[in-house]
Amino acid sequence: MIHDIIRGRIGFDGWLISDDIGMDALRGGSDARAAGVVAAGCDVALHCTGDMEEMVAVAGAVPPMSEESEERLARAMATALVDEEGPDYAQAAAKRDELLALA
Repeated sequence: MIHDIIRGRIGFDGWLISDDIGMDALRGGSDARAAGVVAAGCDVALHCTGDMEEMVAVAGAVPPMSEESEERLARAMATALVDEEGPDYAQAAAKRDELLALA
């Protein structure tokens, strides 16, 4: 659906985040759900429970963010960070890179 319809037919090339995988709309544990939504074409699986054990399982179940996803994230950050009161793009990108290195 995501590859064929959203990315293909519609042509959406933005950063795509799943809905919260903790909503029990999908089968399996959080790790299997996260892996499934990334395999389906989402750039990121949204996990909101705050349960450390689940977060570790989710992080272990998904591959590192692809270069394509990182490029989409960079584009999203560049357009979203236009508020002069918040961090500038370079600061936000450095923080992103620091967090991605933890994976």
